[in-house]
Amino acid sequence: MLVGHERNMRYFERVLANGTLAHAYLFHGPEAVGKGTAALAVAAALLCAGKTRRLGGCGWPAQILPGKTWEGKCEDCRSVKALAHPDLVVLAPDRLLVEESNRREIGIKNARELARLLALAPWSGRYRVAIIDGADALSREAQSALLKTVEEPSRRMVIILIAAAPELLLPTMRSRAVPIGFQTLSDSR
Repeated sequence: MLVGHERNMRYFERVLANGTLAHAYLFHGPEAVGKGTAALAVAAALLCAGKTRRLGGCGWPAQILPGKTWEGKCEDCRSVKALAHPDLVVLAPDRLLVEESNRREIGIKNARELARLLALAPWSGRYRVAIIDGADALSREAQSALLKTVEEPSRRMVIILIAAAPELLLPTMRSRAVPIGFQTLSDSR
């Protein structure tokens, strides 16, 4: 469990156990509250070689404390943690898929490359997982280019949008993803 986000993690445990996974999620909330760690836990659960369907895959501890991470036991979980799994695509302002001239936002070339990669069949598992960390940095053109992928998803794909300012996403983009809110931890924890 991520400390402070137990409700969100219990939701994903139920979704994974019931097989009712949505095709897109919007993890929103302040910067540095665990949205990225939670996204990797979901990705590891979907891509784990042990097929445990356990949040975080085979190496997830009972609790993730601030500043701590987990160690995967199988190669799939270790490669998810290292952002190197062949069925995991991570797009962020500092982790572009293709070079673009405008460095202030994620542009249309990266959106098109992400859509192309998601259209491929999974390499080793049942899913292709995309994490767009900093989805609020997608240009309007990039969001428009991703709309078809988000609106008409493959059954084999899961997209996790991570945004500190979800209001910067197009309304159609926000409406196609299940919103999952993250909060800062209180000092009483």
